[in-house]
Amino acid sequence: MSALVFKIKSKNGQQVLKDLTSESTVGELKMFLSSISDISIERVNILCGYPPKALDTSDNSKTLSELGLKTGETLIVEEKAVTKINATQTETRPSQNGVESHETIESCRPGILMKKVVPSDNSCLFTSIGFVLNGSIDTSVHTLMRQIIAMEVASDRDTYNEAMLGKPNAEYCDWIQQPSSWGGAIEVAILSRFYGLEMAVVDTLNAIINRFGEDKNYGQRVFLLFDGVHYDPLYLEQSDVSQIIFL
Repeated sequence: MSALVFKIKSKNGQQVLKDLTSESTVGELKMFLSSISDISIERVNILCGYPPKALDTSDNSKTLSELGLKTGETLIVEEKAVTKINATQTETRPSQNGVESHETIESCRPGILMKKVVPSDNSCLFTSIGFVLNGSIDTSVHTLMRQIIAMEVASDRDTYNEAMLGKPNAEYCDWIQQPSSWGGAIEVAILSRFYGLEMAVVDTLNAIINRFGEDKNYGQRVFLLFDGVHYDPLYLEQSDVSQIIFL
C-alpha cells in the first residue's frame, strides 16, 4: 500500500490532496473531492490525463490502484450536469450491494419502504448516510465524515459551544473523531448541510420524524431509521428498481 498525492483543480482553485493511498476506494476519493470542490458527491465528475478524460467512478468499492491512478497525477473536478427526467423515467447508477441507487426520481409508482441493515459498530449513523449517498455499504466512510464534522465544529466555536456539545469545543472535536464515538442529531445536522440534502430521521422510539435541513429547501431528501440506539438507512423497493434519494 503506497501513499498517493494528487493535484486537484476545481472551481475553488488548486489544492493538493495527500490523504489517500493506493488501497483507498473510489467512494473515499469522491468524498474528499466533494469536500474540496463544494460539489455534492453524487454530481462529482473526475477527469484525468491529457487530454483530460472522465474516469469511470461508478464502482465506489474499486481501489484507486484498480482505477489506474498514480501519485503525482492531476485530477480535474467538474460538476455533472443535471438531467431532467419525467415521472416515467429513471436515472440509475450501477447496482452495488444489491441496491440500485438513483439520482432524482419523480415517481408515483407503488413500492415498499425497506430498511438496509448496517453493522452495529458505533459508526452506524455514518455508514447509513454513506449508503444513501452512494448506494453501497462502506464501513470506512465514517473516518472522513468524522473529520468533516470536527472541522465544522472547530470553525464555529460560538455556535458549537459547551452548552450545545456537552463538552468543550476542542474536546468534542477530538472525541467525535474516535471510532468508538456515536453520532446523533448534531452530526446529522452538520452532514445535512455539508451534502446539501434534507435528512429525515424516522424515530421509531418516539414515533416522530425529525427533518434536518427542512428549512433549507434542499431539492432532495433521504431517510434514516433510528430506534433509540441504532441507525439504518431506508430505501424504496419497487418492482424493478430501488430508490434511495427522493424529491
